[in-house]
Amino acid sequence: MAKVDFPDSSSPFFNPALYNTVKPEAKKSKEKDDVRGVKKPRFSAILDEAAGETASAGEIRDLSPSEETLRELLDGVHSAGDELRQRPFPEEIKKYKQAVRNFLHYIVENGYTVEEQTSGTNLLKRKKFTLVQVADRKLEQLAASIMAGQNSQLEILARLDEIAGILVDLLQ
Repeated sequence: MAKVDFPDSSSPFFNPALYNTVKPEAKKSKEKDDVRGVKKPRFSAILDEAAGETASAGEIRDLSPSEETLRELLDGVHSAGDELRQRPFPEEIKKYKQAVRNFLHYIVENGYTVEEQTSGTNLLKRKKFTLVQVADRKLEQLAASIMAGQNSQLEILARLDEIAGILVDLLQ
């Protein structure tokens, strides 16, 4: 049986010192091959975009709980609903959705209290209970009456969301 000779030491596979010099070149060629015309957005960019859309919810949180604030939000829902009824365009739908979202967020933040309780001392049998209480019945009744009055706009939005969901399912 013949003896197997290793090739000369200029090969980077058998000489680790030469491997380090070849590595940057391999990275450059890899980057050239990986360049495409379409750049996919990163998760952080999508997250920042979503945070920008919900930034108005932070503004609602900063509002003081008062009748005047509630009336302003209520007027916003009614005016956006009227605009949607007159002109059912995507911009109006977005405005109406945001107005309803702001109103409901305000009601939830200022109208309900949440208490968490744990039961017993045994770690294995311990359970966590969450108790939601309505702090302001007036706010709750107002929200229910407004949502009942805005039924036609909400039905339009539900249909549009359903259609959008069907389109997303078709794309997959």
